Amino acid sequence: AAAAAAASTPLDFGGNIGALLLMLFLPAWVLFLVLQVNQKDPSLTILPALPPLETFWDPQALGFVVIWIFFQALLYTLPFGKLSEGVLLRSGRRLTYRTNGKTSLITLCH
Repeated sequence: AAAAAAASTPLDFGGNIGALLLMLFLPAWVLFLVLQVNQKDPSLTILPALPPLETFWDPQALGFVVIWIFFQALLYTLPFGKLSEGVLLRSGRRLTYRTNGKTSLITLCH
């Protein structure tokens, strides 16, 4: 069963090359779109000038992101939510994951 699962599973995002290209070009594309939105006359043929690097740094935003990550890690370790099995691995095993997204959302919103 494990050999059949490994042979029939397609590679997500085009395999290693596709995942690498996605990691490299998606942030650049988002940055390009943000810079274009701030232009008076945006055009896809003219590259906007990059603002100073100081405009991309905000210690308060970094603090919020770090706190958010630690908060989510804490919610993941709490024994709420059901245990779900992942996909069949090449070894024939399935990893278990705690699915508590609804609990995390409710905790966040209250």
